[in-house]
Amino acid sequence: MPSRILEKAIAVIEKRAETHGDYRENFQHTAEMWSAYLQMEIAPAQVAVMMALLKFSRDQCNNEYNPDHLLDAVGYTALAGAMAAKTKI
Repeated sequence: MPSRILEKAIAVIEKRAETHGDYRENFQHTAEMWSAYLQMEIAPAQVAVMMALLKFSRDQCNNEYNPDHLLDAVGYTALAGAMAAKTKI
């Protein structure tokens, strides 16, 4: 079962690349915007972690189980790890 979740997360990441563009560029742009708004430095990997936390929050606040929240959190966590390690997924 965990391997199926990871496979689905990989598929989501790949599909998002088609619709949202390169994740590194997207998170860099978001980090710059958040940094300006918060008046403190935010790294692209931190954006991915914060997005995963948002998904965890949605999972906690949702009355019905929605597998997308945790699936997306897995994807964001993988992207955060790739950026922190400066690797390409």
